[in-house]
Amino acid sequence: MSASVLARALRAYVRHAPGTVGKAPLVGRFLDAHLRTHPVHTAVRLRSGDAVTVTTSDVIQRYQYLFGEWEPNLSAFLRDRLRPGDTLIDGGAHRGAFSLLASHAVGRLGRVVAIEPSLQFHDALTAAATANRRTNIRAVCSAISDIHGTLTLHLEDPTNLGHTTAVRPRHVHTAFQTPTARLIALVSQAELAGTRVIKIDVEGAEAAAIRGLLPALPHLREDAELVVEATPQLLAKQGESAVGIIDALREHGFHAYTLTNDYDPAVMNSRNAVSVIVHDKDTDTVAAVLYAARNWSPQPAWTVPGGKAEPGEALDEAAARELKEETGLLTDPADLILVHVIHVEQGWDQAGQFVLFVFATERWTGELTNTEPDKHLAAQWVAVDCLPEPAFPTATQALAAYREGGPSFSRYGWSATTA
Repeated sequence: MSASVLARALRAYVRHAPGTVGKAPLVGRFLDAHLRTHPVHTAVRLRSGDAVTVTTSDVIQRYQYLFGEWEPNLSAFLRDRLRPGDTLIDGGAHRGAFSLLASHAVGRLGRVVAIEPSLQFHDALTAAATANRRTNIRAVCSAISDIHGTLTLHLEDPTNLGHTTAVRPRHVHTAFQTPTARLIALVSQAELAGTRVIKIDVEGAEAAAIRGLLPALPHLREDAELVVEATPQLLAKQGESAVGIIDALREHGFHAYTLTNDYDPAVMNSRNAVSVIVHDKDTDTVAAVLYAARNWSPQPAWTVPGGKAEPGEALDEAAARELKEETGLLTDPADLILVHVIHVEQGWDQAGQFVLFVFATERWTGELTNTEPDKHLAAQWVAVDCLPEPAFPTATQALAAYREGGPSFSRYGWSATTA
């Protein structure tokens, strides 16, 4: 077996197999170096469900190939913060990994402004947005700064295309010029007014980007948050510091927190999903939502509230969060009882098997509401023994097990096996 064939087989194990056994050494001792020096150019499906092309000589694209995601903790943060109708300003959007993710989160009524100074990456981003029909992404080819003009950007290492910086490195692989502008000149007043998160990842140009951002801060929502990747060594070469950036933002009412980054396979291969059966015993009904036709269903279909547990998120907390996001109903994770587990052969994103943990509760507050109209067509109480058709098979399966008191485990989509 050639090394390339072995690499493809091991990548399939790392990307799709449940659990984490052996994955860290496979990536660290073989796959990372092999895919860098023997690059694969192919199309992959990200965890957002979007299809993109990658070349694995580049570290960002290599990790998308291996794990389907770049910077999992930041990805989880954006999924948690963004809601339908919100706006994300993605400063330093690169090839659009976070813009694509956010496009799904903010829905058709929301906006993503993807600002990227490299024409090569800008073109790759717009191509990915077009191919995946992400019509709520507006791409801008510019650098974010505190002045209007031009800037020379340098790339030192062609295996790390994301590290394109205004600070000239000792060895320059390639360089190019790009226009610069203050953020307030690159986005509309309506986009600023709807902005929930501004992400700034500009490889050493953070201080100038923040200075250019300050005039826009009064136009932001009260709950707006900034995610800024600071590179102290590059800042120091310019007489700047991360402390100076934080102090400038504190003067405008912001509070600083640290968002860690983690590529432990235990985080990257999280394939857990949750759902919640909210049972009104007085009427013998359960809360249900009608999903619109999307990637995971060719037609609208009924199911119980639920979704994907984020990396590092406790399952019961994920279930309570998904219930609130989809229906407006509030429940304490402590009031959720695990009633069934389903091992699903293939997820809606075609990224392999996952495990669905089904919780139930009879204690909640709030009124059942369709809180995600971009995602659901309806939310209503339905008979516990009669989920309307068409319905997701796993939801029907889970409700049947709940009503009948078992079994505690089932599977869906797997071929029958014989002894």
